[in-house]
Amino acid sequence: YSEEARIWVTCCDTYSIPSIQNFDSSPSLHKVELLPLHTACLSRSPLSLVRELIHEYPDALQKKAGNEKYPIHIACEAGADPEVISFLIQSWPGSIYARDGDSNIPLSGLIKSKPLCPRKTEVMKTLLAAFNAQNHTHH
Repeated sequence: YSEEARIWVTCCDTYSIPSIQNFDSSPSLHKVELLPLHTACLSRSPLSLVRELIHEYPDALQKKAGNEKYPIHIACEAGADPEVISFLIQSWPGSIYARDGDSNIPLSGLIKSKPLCPRKTEVMKTLLAAFNAQNHTHH
């Protein structure tokens, strides 16, 4: 499925998607381009699917969706399973420092996200543990 993992899709329903909803404050629908990895992160897909999508198209980790967010930002704001977030970070360690279109790293994007992410505390703990682990390896 490596070809399918590289196909950009267009999403129009911004009301049910918190990460896309934050893209623009106007109430109209927007067309936002997403890769399958963005969609999987957004829909809180299981780790097995996220792992397969990254295996098929690892570059997707460093591709911003049409709302200027990387998969890590989308997963954090959507309240993905902490295992998924840990795997995203493991697959691209620099992602915890990656900035979205508003210059937010995933942690600050999570803090500012509206509506509040369903697993905000768990996701925050996962991100903070990743920061801590990376700081220990650099000292």
